[in-house]
Amino acid sequence: MLQESRNIVKGVYMGILKDLSPTQLWLLNYSVTFFGAVVIYIFSLNPKSTSTLRFLKQFFPNKTEQFYIWLDFVIVIFTGTILVTIILSPQDPKAALSAGLGFMGALNSLVNTKK
Repeated sequence: MLQESRNIVKGVYMGILKDLSPTQLWLLNYSVTFFGAVVIYIFSLNPKSTSTLRFLKQFFPNKTEQFYIWLDFVIVIFTGTILVTIILSPQDPKAALSAGLGFMGALNSLVNTKK
């Protein structure tokens, strides 16, 4: 019974993807990649450690800490999503989610390495 249900869901899922135009499919994949990147950013152990914060504090002096954190989020997520979508070219939402999760996971690993 469970396998039959999975097959039905998979058939509907693939049917929906088949009906999308290339632009719609790219937008869907971009959105899912974005979602994956946001999830890892939010759940990372130390999001304040990204290197853009130092730059932002010098580029926009005398702003609130909230401003820097928000701008850091926007820069990292949007630029990362664009780069990962272009570089990896995910072909379906599962690949797009993996790309978004992988991007932020890799970035956190690089930034938060213990010395």
